[in-house]
Amino acid sequence: MQQLKTEYGERDMLSPHDVPRVDSLLAQSTSLHVRRQHPKWWSEFDDAVFRARWVNGRDIGSVDTLRSIAEETGVPGDTVREVTLDGRDRSALFECFEEARRRGVTDVPTFVHQDDSLTGVHTTERLQQLVAESSSE
Repeated sequence: MQQLKTEYGERDMLSPHDVPRVDSLLAQSTSLHVRRQHPKWWSEFDDAVFRARWVNGRDIGSVDTLRSIAEETGVPGDTVREVTLDGRDRSALFECFEEARRRGVTDVPTFVHQDDSLTGVHTTERLQQLVAESSSE
């Protein structure tokens, strides 16, 4: 965890023991929706969800929390309600999960480049090595 804090510049990240356990499915579905419907705000929205959970310990499974994050990042607040009421994004997310399983993703994080993958937290150098090795094949 210390490596992640250093690498991502998040000195204030909570430890895994201090982060509340939440069902993040709504956050993931909302992220997918924002990525597809509001792509110019997606990166900022995703970063804000990450900070909400891992820095501030907020419940990212809460509609109110996600609505607040959406509004703070320029995404229309009704987006979260749309995702909650309309199961298409949730279904699409499950399709993404299934595609990941077909590609051999069994854990988070998994980094995939071409036909090679690497599971777990790794240094930037190791990720660069993965890319170099699979690119030379």
